Amino acid sequence: VSQLEGLCLPLECEKAETWGERLAIPRKGGGLHFGEPERREAAAAYARLGVLYEFVSLSSQLAERAEACRRLAAVLAAQQDLPPDKVMDKYKQLQRQALALTAHFEEELPSLRERFAAAYLPDTAAASLEGLHRALPSLLDAVVRLCDEEYDAWCAESTEARC
Repeated sequence: VSQLEGLCLPLECEKAETWGERLAIPRKGGGLHFGEPERREAAAAYARLGVLYEFVSLSSQLAERAEACRRLAAVLAAQQDLPPDKVMDKYKQLQRQALALTAHFEEELPSLRERFAAAYLPDTAAASLEGLHRALPSLLDAVVRLCDEEYDAWCAESTEARC
């Protein structure tokens, strides 16, 4: 991405401008620096790269969120000073974000598959979504363990108070 921007060919051009339109640079003596075939090729490259960028972005967002679900319990366990209600808030926040992300991409899945297939990209969107779905139970497991610990602590307090 930085190399493209260094060539003044960003992925996100202004006002829906494509690379082909961006290369319509007038010459001093008239005409353009780049011919029509070059501008068409640049526009086609921009379209292909846009789909590739979307594909990589989707895959990485889903993989990162799945990894966050699997690792959150270990991260929060290291934060001993965090009260249980704050820990539960962290789990709830990550679950909401993960579910919102899956809902968004599941809704877009048919059109994503079409665009990815047209760009000859592998059909991995469903597998990426499934990876996030498989990571979600790790949040529930961590919450249940936290509740068990809190219940055991409460029972120990109640027993001591009765003596």
